[in-house]
Amino acid sequence: MEEADKAGPMAQGRAGHEGARREAGREVSRRRPGRGGGRRELGRGAGREGARRELGREAGREGGGREGGRREAGREGGGRKSGRLPGRPTLHSGLYAREKLIEAATELFAKQGVAATTFAMIAQRAELTPAMLHYYFKDRDQLLDAVVTERLAPLIVGVWGSVTAGADPAEIIGGVVERMLAGIEKMPWVPSTWMREVLNEDGLLRGRVVRYLPFEKIGILSQSVAKAQRAGAANAEIDPGLVVFSVIGLVMMHMATVKLWAEIFGRKAPDRAALSRHITGLLIHGLQAGGAQEAGPMKRVASSRRK
Repeated sequence: MEEADKAGPMAQGRAGHEGARREAGREVSRRRPGRGGGRRELGRGAGREGARRELGREAGREGGGREGGRREAGREGGGRKSGRLPGRPTLHSGLYAREKLIEAATELFAKQGVAATTFAMIAQRAELTPAMLHYYFKDRDQLLDAVVTERLAPLIVGVWGSVTAGADPAEIIGGVVERMLAGIEKMPWVPSTWMREVLNEDGLLRGRVVRYLPFEKIGILSQSVAKAQRAGAANAEIDPGLVVFSVIGLVMMHMATVKLWAEIFGRKAPDRAALSRHITGLLIHGLQAGGAQEAGPMKRVASSRRK
């Protein structure tokens, strides 16, 4: 019994220790899944962090692309520091470019005609891009309107503006011829373009130019000639209404062909003063009544221009 009593506490102690070990084992087992879950959670956290980094790299690439786009746009448009849209010219450079384009267009129109001239040709001659030409003139009609209103119309006003009623026909004709020659000297493309695009029935500038013809001033010249005819001071066979066509036609024809005839006949091309004397003398003497002494005023004007 004593042995049993002595073994009982020992057995109980061993059982207690064994139970403690099992409990500890179960505790360890409970903890291990927790660490595995922690690892899985950490794995998920690492995945989220990786995703964030990837998103960051993607955003960086996209941001770099946008920044590169901004730099490219800056180079293309001349930069945005000037406060204007890319490609938009400054006021000074814009006016200069527009003048160059109109000048190039008029030169080509005189050389080969409006129909045969493309926007690309004009831009190349002006040493500018076709995009710049389209910036100022969206189509050919706008360009032709600019040529007429900014070049031909001012010339017409300058030629006819000072014509007044009551003047002698020889004085009117002499002044018109001189002013036409002066204007053409500044714009040598006018005669060829006038003959090709205005006088020609199919000319692409004809309708536009007609709107600017000073019919009142032309009427003054016709009336002056008619009055001289009634007074016996002008050739009765002259049609007063056709005189203006003779004046313009002679000036334009001479100026358009003077260099050609000089080359053909091997002579020096006449200057503006010589042409003025020739055309005016031809017109005025053609207006005079044959051998009539009454044509004194006409003869005096013609004589004064020959000196």
